[in-house]
Amino acid sequence: MAWNTVCPDGTKTVKANNPIIQDNIDYIKTTMVKDHYWDESANLDGRHRQVSYQASTADNALGSDVAGNHYIRKVSATATRQELFFRNSSTIYQVTPSLLTGTKSVSSSYVNLVAVPENVYGEIFMYTTVLGKLSVCTGFFRSNGTAVEAWAVTALIQGNGSGVSALRFGNGSEASALNIQVQTKDASTGLTWNYIVTYRGL
Repeated sequence: MAWNTVCPDGTKTVKANNPIIQDNIDYIKTTMVKDHYWDESANLDGRHRQVSYQASTADNALGSDVAGNHYIRKVSATATRQELFFRNSSTIYQVTPSLLTGTKSVSSSYVNLVAVPENVYGEIFMYTTVLGKLSVCTGFFRSNGTAVEAWAVTALIQGNGSGVSALRFGNGSEASALNIQVQTKDASTGLTWNYIVTYRGL
């Protein structure tokens, strides 16, 4: 099966053009079903099975009659993951955050949690499998060209009016280059923590 650029071919008879036209019909259907529901059911036809993007090297301009568009590009020159962006007449926004996951044993002294790129901002979610009042910690961070600073979110324990935080993240003089720093605060030391770090370009 191949695509025929000349279709129908005016130099051929109607009979000779039939296989050329059929090849093009088959090609369209085979190609379209990769991303679309095609000739399957009234409830599905015309809808997307998935959306595949080719990477852009820059932010795509809006057409004169276009209100917005989605496209894939690198977050930045230093944050090289390909992510989904949205552009309208007023802003460009990174829709899908970049993601870092893993585990880390956390003690009472600061350790490197994970390195992040330059000039990003994001959120930190950490949890242990040891359930309890201090088994989850959230935080946020931002980086510039040389360092990342992070802060934990204080929470209230049920029945206790004082704020607590299972972990502490490094900022100010406690920051260390582009590595998010973490240590225990109110949680037990030496536990293994799962982390999910998401970030977007500034």
